Amino acid sequence: MAWRWGLPLLAIGLSVLGLWWSARTTPLAPVVTEESAALPQLRMQGIERVTVKADGTWVSTLTASAAEYYSANDELWLTQPIVRAAGTPPNHLTADTARVQQGQHWLLTGNVVVTNDPDHPTPLVIHTEQLQYDTASQLATTEQAVNIRQGERMNTDAIGMTLNLETMEFDLHEHVRSTFRPDQ
Repeated sequence: MAWRWGLPLLAIGLSVLGLWWSARTTPLAPVVTEESAALPQLRMQGIERVTVKADGTWVSTLTASAAEYYSANDELWLTQPIVRAAGTPPNHLTADTARVQQGQHWLLTGNVVVTNDPDHPTPLVIHTEQLQYDTASQLATTEQAVNIRQGERMNTDAIGMTLNLETMEFDLHEHVRSTFRPDQ
């Protein structure tokens, strides 16, 4: 009779001992504080992301020297981002930094340059210090000073711009001043 109760009691005792050992050696879940929420959950160096259509056609390539992901507000911070996009002609977009929210809303800051047809001898180059870019609509806007150049032939300065990165059509908002030199 003692043996009949001894085996189940031994099994229960070993289970309790295993549970105690597991609880003792399992790390506690981290406590999220305001300070820890401000820290990136992921850091990467030297990233490259290639986007293709369902048929395998290349759409764009994003490279950056570094990236940090903040899950608290679903933001990706990029250092020295470069976006090369397909199109006729293709476009390049560079900046010192970019903050990407929810995957499609970009805030590019510091030496923001959009180059249309970078392989052309005189590409169209747009320069500003800050640009908001929505990848879904392909629209980019700024209220900062903008400079647009095409070689030595054309130079335009303005304050504020709305740019369609798919068609490269732009609307300059105010204080527009242009200089055109005829071909020689």
